[in-house]
Amino acid sequence: MGLLPFSLMAQAIISALLIITALVIFLLCFARGRLWVAVALVIVLADQISKFVVLHLVRDGRQVSLPGSAELVYFENRLLGFGLSSAGLLTATLAALAALLLLYISLLRRGYRMSFFAEFSAALLLGGCAGILIDRVRLGFVIDWLDLGPASDFIYNLADLAILAGGVLFFTRGTQLMLRRAGRSLAARKSGLEEGSSAILPDASLEDAAEMGRRAAQQMRAHLGDLSLREMAAALGVEIQHKPLPPPGLSPLRVRSEYLSDSATVVLYDEPLRELSLLIAEKRPDLAGLNLEDLHIAHEIFHHLLFRRQARRGEESESRISSEKAASVFAAELLGLDFSPEELDSLHTSE
Repeated sequence: MGLLPFSLMAQAIISALLIITALVIFLLCFARGRLWVAVALVIVLADQISKFVVLHLVRDGRQVSLPGSAELVYFENRLLGFGLSSAGLLTATLAALAALLLLYISLLRRGYRMSFFAEFSAALLLGGCAGILIDRVRLGFVIDWLDLGPASDFIYNLADLAILAGGVLFFTRGTQLMLRRAGRSLAARKSGLEEGSSAILPDASLEDAAEMGRRAAQQMRAHLGDLSLREMAAALGVEIQHKPLPPPGLSPLRVRSEYLSDSATVVLYDEPLRELSLLIAEKRPDLAGLNLEDLHIAHEIFHHLLFRRQARRGEESESRISSEKAASVFAAELLGLDFSPEELDSLHTSE
């Protein structure tokens, strides 16, 4: 059996390059560090070394028995990925790229950062795709060597197994997250917090806004007791994420947190929070023990409550001034502060 026709070989290589490029962009944008580089390199090296060893052990037609019905064999796979046809590979590649593009746009707006689990899974996919690409470019075919017996229709290599493992891990983790979010939403509905109350009503008066925030905080404590701010967020179905800086166009000094209503996510911006912490140490040492993350989570939780109620009832949004006032009082009441969080904004301009 000869090599793949040039057009099919080119299609296989281009498809692999597109998927690898998309994965690298994802990891560069959303990974917390560079662990994925090491994991992907280990997969590639292990895959190529295993093929080198198998090439010298069983290329002459010998087979090496493994536990169960598995065997070491040598097989030159000149087909497209997992036996797909040309049209099948093109369809699968385009579908994967479209899904990744939509996911990329959504995650970028949310300031998403990968968990270790997600980063590891993506690194497995990247390393596996790279291992297969190396074979295609170097040999014109892929070396497969693990025959699992009658239980499987395919012969595998380490790159294949890494891709399968990465895909299964992604699917498992995604299912867990969806179930967890559904559970949080149910818990929030049961607590009565999503249903809103007379404490959360739009009003243009700053005094009324302050009272609105105060009553909302009291109601929150009545429903959820002494839970931490992060536990309260979880009970409400709100996700907490970190991002180094706010998006372009927003003040890196003033914007330290943000509520994203489309995904029920609170984003904490680490660098502005760090700068505020330094200003507090310099200008307000009496507040040195203040937990800035909790303060900003509480502030954005109020916006979540207000948004959900207004969306349900079709009410117009109140003025930003009154909603910010209410959120500030809500946070102070919830945390038991004896000062207004609004005072912190003046630290940027005070001498």
